[in-house]
Amino acid sequence: MGVKAKVHLKIDTGMERIGVHYYSAHTLQEATLKCCRNVEVEGIYSHFASADSADLTYARLQLERFNEVLRFYEKHSLPAPMGHMANSGAVLQLPEASFDMVRPGILMYGVYPSPEVPHTVQVRPALAWKSRVVYFKVVRPGHPVSYGSTWQSDHLVRVVTVPVGYGDGYFRSMSNKAQVIIRGQKYPQVGRVCMDHGQSRMGHGLQRRRSDVDRRIGRRTRHGRRSGWVGWDDPLRNLDQHQHARAACVCKISQTPGVLSPPCLFRASGALR
Repeated sequence: MGVKAKVHLKIDTGMERIGVHYYSAHTLQEATLKCCRNVEVEGIYSHFASADSADLTYARLQLERFNEVLRFYEKHSLPAPMGHMANSGAVLQLPEASFDMVRPGILMYGVYPSPEVPHTVQVRPALAWKSRVVYFKVVRPGHPVSYGSTWQSDHLVRVVTVPVGYGDGYFRSMSNKAQVIIRGQKYPQVGRVCMDHGQSRMGHGLQRRRSDVDRRIGRRTRHGRRSGWVGWDDPLRNLDQHQHARAACVCKISQTPGVLSPPCLFRASGALR
């Protein structure tokens, strides 16, 4: 057809996921020069396994392996394809791994990949997760809330119900741990998170409306109180709170919302300043 396919060669320097092992890469590189008339090698890349760690020993070993693979082109007096290797962790603390371009992942959501990395690039959250209050009631003392009766109050409390649950990706493990933001104020989530609903305890003397906006992840905008766009004073704090409370991968909660989430609203904006 007279058309060349542009490809990028994946080199495994220590992730052991996909790609040709670095010690066998020369065989692939030689083959692209001899046998692939309809293929143009536009790029060559690898991926760090631990560039978001405080100890960069293994990351630097991977980088040296990748540099050795790239020396193939120098030895054969050939122009090297476009190289790329840096993920979010490497963008923050391995500038020598930038090559021709970088591939930040979780950093593009406005979240740092681990507590160990320096904040050499300032980011803000690009993810907002909002819903609306659909029910309000006063709950008497000793009347447990939600499945399993895991939470109850010893005094009259105001409780609101929001149509967001684990079916939407709001983890059940967040039960009795999370906080939501309504009208710029934070309130504890109480009781076990249901498939389609969750409850929050309100402060005394506050009248809630069903139209009130509930924010699970995000930050306050300039006109937050007036328009219903409410959030956290610290742009990263609400999202980070969810991540650390689960004691799990920082990436998971950013990727989860939307499983069954028509009642929720999502807004994405530029994360990198």
